[in-house]
Amino acid sequence: MPEKAFQLRCGGAPATDLHPDVEFVEVDESVDGTFFTVRLRLTAGPDGEWSHLSDERFTPFSPLGLDLGFTGGGGAGGAVGGLLGGGAPGPEPLAEGYVVGATVRLTGRDAHVDVFGQDPWAVLGQEEKAVAWPDLADSDIAKQVLTAAGFEADVTPTAPLREADGTTVVQRGTDAAFLRAIARRNGFEVRFVAGKGPARCRFGPPALGGSPQPDLAIRFGAAGNLRTFEATLDGRLPLAVRAEQVAPETRGTSVAEAAVPAQRLTGRTTLADLAGAALARAARPLRAPGTLLLTATPTADPSELTRQAQAARDEAAWLVDAVGEINSDAYGHVLRAGRTVLVKGAGTLHSGLYYVTRVVHRMRPTGEYVQRFEARRNAVGLDGTEAFGGGAPGLPLPGL
Repeated sequence: MPEKAFQLRCGGAPATDLHPDVEFVEVDESVDGTFFTVRLRLTAGPDGEWSHLSDERFTPFSPLGLDLGFTGGGGAGGAVGGLLGGGAPGPEPLAEGYVVGATVRLTGRDAHVDVFGQDPWAVLGQEEKAVAWPDLADSDIAKQVLTAAGFEADVTPTAPLREADGTTVVQRGTDAAFLRAIARRNGFEVRFVAGKGPARCRFGPPALGGSPQPDLAIRFGAAGNLRTFEATLDGRLPLAVRAEQVAPETRGTSVAEAAVPAQRLTGRTTLADLAGAALARAARPLRAPGTLLLTATPTADPSELTRQAQAARDEAAWLVDAVGEINSDAYGHVLRAGRTVLVKGAGTLHSGLYYVTRVVHRMRPTGEYVQRFEARRNAVGLDGTEAFGGGAPGLPLPGL
């Protein structure tokens, strides 16, 4: 059984003095942001004051970080945070941000405080402002906002480069809300990635490429590492997107349509392939069944209208949502949001590639480590590119 460990960091420095009082740590990592909780045991001093409550390290917006993971070897003793000997790789940075609050709970039997942390979105959501961004593409705007706030920016370029006499982007609200809005209309995610060094923000499309994380397996005998797995397919999603606007210069109508997802598919069969023909027989549409009429951001550039329509089509393509709980001792890895993973044992329809959107990690000093995840797919079935670990075909073992 692999050893587990966590490491608290306050103000960028290890806070090993807090570890003896930790009851559990929890990190809720998603593609929308990361929240984390540290529960500390409280003791009353002779003066009636409770430990930790006046600790300056827990003042709101003080830096707080958390590393969590496996250190190798066996036994539960390695879960005592910070005891990282033996040359093992050690926990990985999972949360990096700021203290945002705390809840104290006192009962007749115990006393504890839950210290809450959040990634840098906590800071970017603290000021509403009105700012004009002329002559810039959305990617340039995102980079300038993040750089001005003191964060490193990993930005995927976008088009078009707007001209002030055509379209000027105006921000009205917080940097957090503004960045999320311009990311959404490009089909992008904008998320902070914890790591060593300064906080880094990624502004770009979902990371559907690259090598998947180690396989997740349900009902797979000794190779199984999932306690539960549940996949829900929703057939009511749009199959096409149409956007219309009146061009400000010509007064003519600009039309943009997107019928096919542009992102990498996670399987063989999209919702249009699966249910499009049946929907066409069941419905009596005015134009085409399954069409979403998009209210797009006003623009003078038809290519930008097309980009917004495609972004909405890509978002609508996620037809399967999955949830599950991992047997962390059997898995031996930290599953991360914002990356892909192969699931096997769920049958031909639901085995295959998934995009992980959320993982909730909870670890106790006793060695108990629970991972619960959410993931999604924009196509079902196996497309033949899946490289399951050990060459397994992704199907459940007979009788399990």
